[in-house]
Amino acid sequence: MKDILISYIVPVYNAEKYVEKCVRSIMQQRGADIEIILIDDGSKDSSGHICDLLAEEDSRIQVIHQENRGHGEARNIGIAAARGKWISFVDDDDWLEENTQELCIPYFSEGTDVVLFGKRDIYRNREKEHALKTNCESVEFSDDKDLRALQNSVLDYYYHYNPQFGELTLGVPWGKYIRASLFEGDDCRFVEGYGEDRPCLFLIFFTARKVVYVNKILYNYRIHTSTMRKYLPNAEENYQTAIIKMHEIVGRFLDGHDEPDLQISLYAYDIANFSYFVMQDYCNRDNPKNYKMRKKDFLRDRSNKIFEQAFYRGCMNYLPFRRKCLALMIKYRMFFFINIMSKMNRLFEKVYCTRSD
Repeated sequence: MKDILISYIVPVYNAEKYVEKCVRSIMQQRGADIEIILIDDGSKDSSGHICDLLAEEDSRIQVIHQENRGHGEARNIGIAAARGKWISFVDDDDWLEENTQELCIPYFSEGTDVVLFGKRDIYRNREKEHALKTNCESVEFSDDKDLRALQNSVLDYYYHYNPQFGELTLGVPWGKYIRASLFEGDDCRFVEGYGEDRPCLFLIFFTARKVVYVNKILYNYRIHTSTMRKYLPNAEENYQTAIIKMHEIVGRFLDGHDEPDLQISLYAYDIANFSYFVMQDYCNRDNPKNYKMRKKDFLRDRSNKIFEQAFYRGCMNYLPFRRKCLALMIKYRMFFFINIMSKMNRLFEKVYCTRSD
């Protein structure tokens, strides 16, 4: 049996329009023996059938069919099945550049545990590239200070407390190769519910001995119907598992240690999560509740001790203007103005940020 260098894990759910392009972009990678693990997470369209046809075409593809359990659990199933020395996650509607693997493998040296690369956001009528502002072919992070800064940036991925890392794909599973041995601990798994990836990635970057960034745009991130604009009833409950897990993990690091940057990043994580609740629940256009009920839900969840502390102690001075305005309005419970701002944002997105199909 061949030694597998890389296991590509693709959770698939209702992606019949995109999954073939995604998988073929992995199939065309060169330079090493790979396996492709497709987890059909209870798709209701023809995605599972497309996966089976691709597996018939390429023996490197393994398809696992399961009832719908969410992207986090699908990735965990893939990790358990993986045989490669490295793992890379790809979302079912995204794709890799054909030379991704060739450009990254040279950095798979002993001591390197994560290899990151740049991404391109794909909108319907425009594209936006994200990469570090450097002329170097690669950037290495190996001293404790840099590694801790990367770890903290997983927490404040949305608010970029460390703006120098804001262009890196830190707070998402894709856009990187991760040494498989980093997933050996029981804690290093994706949790159920929304925000499932952040606790696991926080531990990944804590465990990593060296992280290398390859200064090339290699991941194409298709942004269609945004998760942040979908109505999520009881958003606070849906994110609760991930939030509790993250506080449990960070609490272990903070116990007996003076880590002010980590604490600030944890507050940023909590502030970001509550901002998600606003977009997905209280002020979502598809929320059927009247204004009075939505405000009641907002005030109830805002009184949670975790968020009370985050908005009281968290630093918001570094936030981009619109996010800072939203955070301050949440802090002072100005739901009327939050509601108006949300309506204005929806109008802005409709005009300028039309998403890809």
